[in-house]
Amino acid sequence: MGRPKGYQRVEVIEAAMHLFWQRGYFDVSTRDLCEAMGINMNSLYAEFGSKEALFAVAIEHYEQHMVPYYIGALEAPDASIETVRQVLAAFPAYANTDDFVPGCLITNTATAGAPTPQASRLFAARYVERLTGGYLHALSDSFGGRHNDRVAAARLLTTTTLGLFVMLRAQTSRDVLEDSVSAALSQLDRAVDSSIPSIPSIPSIPSTISIPSAPLTPPPPSAHPNQDNPGAS
Repeated sequence: MGRPKGYQRVEVIEAAMHLFWQRGYFDVSTRDLCEAMGINMNSLYAEFGSKEALFAVAIEHYEQHMVPYYIGALEAPDASIETVRQVLAAFPAYANTDDFVPGCLITNTATAGAPTPQASRLFAARYVERLTGGYLHALSDSFGGRHNDRVAAARLLTTTTLGLFVMLRAQTSRDVLEDSVSAALSQLDRAVDSSIPSIPSIPSIPSTISIPSAPLTPPPPSAHPNQDNPGAS
């Protein structure tokens, strides 16, 4: 009979999750993980096999325990358009704090392409599907029979949510987040109130495109305005 473990699996997973969340996959070494998790290198590899495998487990833990904290209200049976407003309106409150706000672990992972581009796309696709499903559910009574409008609105809100997480991690000011939320909710209200689609679909690309015979003259160089650095899984 083997010697009992000197640690609780869920506790070390949570410690790893928070470290990955704060610093990102590529800026965390196995030595950093061992120190944060309170285990030695042999235990880490015996329990999880590799840093990449541990990261996948940490993502699953985040999905199960942290995602509901942020968007779980959208998945509740009684979720409504008012729930949507409350979920989005909560984001600006996280800005302008003295503490570093890590944003969203899954969104961070997608932008970093961690641990591999293929894996990050899988994590992100799963998250986008869940977010969109939550918004679709919460808007189920708001669009009548206009299913396409409801889908378009849910996708817009999903995109907005992911952007808000990125801005939080980048320490964007509260005013910027408040304006972003206000604009998204105004667009949502117009879509709900309109009897015709108010969120345009992406136009199709023509099958044939005429190319001018003469080369186009490049425009003169112009100064590009500096863009603000956005802020805030």
